[in-house]
This record gives sequence, C-alpha cells and structure tokens, in this order.
Amino acid sequence: MPTWPHVEILGGHLRSGSEHGRRAIELAERAEAPAALMEALLSTAEAEFMLGLDAAALLSRAASIEGRIVGRPPFWSLLASVGNALGAQLMWSGDLVGGRRTLERTYRDLVDRGHYTILWETLHLLSELESRAGAFGPALIYAEELVEITVEAGYNQVRDLGLWARALAETHLGSVEPARRDATEGLALAEQHGDLFHVITNRSVLGFLELSRESSKRRADTWSRSRPARPQGHRRARRVPVRARLRRGATSASDASNLRRRC
Repeated sequence: MPTWPHVEILGGHLRSGSEHGRRAIELAERAEAPAALMEALLSTAEAEFMLGLDAAALLSRAASIEGRIVGRPPFWSLLASVGNALGAQLMWSGDLVGGRRTLERTYRDLVDRGHYTILWETLHLLSELESRAGAFGPALIYAEELVEITVEAGYNQVRDLGLWARALAETHLGSVEPARRDATEGLALAEQHGDLFHVITNRSVLGFLELSRESSKRRADTWSRSRPARPQGHRRARRVPVRARLRRGATSASDASNLRRRC
C-alpha cells in the first residue's frame, strides 16, 4: 500500500495519489510500522506539494520518524529519503542554494553508508537542480553517474529519468544529437512503463530542441531578408584600420578623436 501513491503520481493522478497516501498513513499507523509510515508520509507530501498544498507538516513528521527506525529496514524503504523529498521541494520552490545543500548532504550520507545503487534519485535531483542553476557541466556529470547506475544495477524502469536528466544538460551544452537520442529513448521507455511524469519531461526536451532549431532558422531567414540589397555596380570600400588612417591623414587631435568615434 505505501508504494501505491507513487504509482498514481507517476501516472499523473495527483489527487488520487494524495488520497491513497492518506489511507496508507492510516494503515501504517494502525500496524505500528514506522518504515511504512515514513514512506507513506513522503509520498503523500510529494503528491500534495504538486497540488499546491503545504506539505511541511508531513515532511517534518517523516523526518522525526526516520531517526527512530531501528534494526534493518525493508529494502524498499531505503528509497524513501526525507533528504531527497525536502531537497526536491526546496528546488521546485526556487531555493536552489537550500536544495543543493540538502541534496549534497543526502548524497554524502548514502555514499558513506555504501548505498551506491540507490543513489539514482538523489543524482537525478542534483542534475535537475544544476540545470536549473545554469551549471550544465555539473548537471551532466550527475546525469552520467545516474545513467551508469541504472545500467549496472539493472534499473531499466528508472532509465527514462536518467536519460531525461542527461538530455536536458546536453541540450543546453549544445550537444544536439546526443540530447535528441537520449530524450527519444527516454520517451519510449516512459511510454512503455506508463510513466506519464517522464513522458512529459522527455517530450519537453524534444520540444525545446525543435523550438531552438526553428528559432535559429527563423532568425537566419529574418536576417537574410533584412539585409539591404547592394546597388548594382556598388563596390564596398576597403576598411582601413584606425591606426593606418591616423598615420595617413589625421593632422590634429580632433581628427583622431573623430576617427575613433566613427570606428
């Protein structure tokens, strides 16, 4: 039950995700299952944040539970991270500095614990954040690491996310064909998995690439149309460097000043 809200979110059904999340919270409370409760709180917070609701109380409660979980938690609960959820919401709210600080701390914590194969969500968020900040080089590095993990760990169902993050950075770095290949593959995988969220993200990159290409073509067409035709028989005067003209004909300080202003 705790993972069902995520299914609804990925399918684009945010209200249903919120409802399932609230129900999952109730069930986890009755079962006295802290790991399941934390995951339910985080997934509900994600759905309700995307609906424009205040999710601070849900995140705060999840953080308080995270520190009290004892023993070996279920593997699926390792993917539920308060740091990732908070970092994402800070980023989406426009607080890139706070989001980066939170996500980098989460990344270091996962590495220190040796949880390399579940770094993918943190890497995706860090890559998106750096792209939003205009730091496309670091964004590409994070995305490359993310794609590598999805291949090595066999996470085919999150590969569309990694391909989108890499395509987004590649697009802004001018790597048009690699970006198009990544976004096209990412779109096909997202459609295959029924992941509407990343159908939209990968399509957005392809749309941006097409818009940029059309925009460049329109600018070139506009420029070619706006250039005045030269009169028949007209010959362009050879431009003489300022210093040469000063040596040849500038006889006063005022002449030299006028030349500099014109050139």
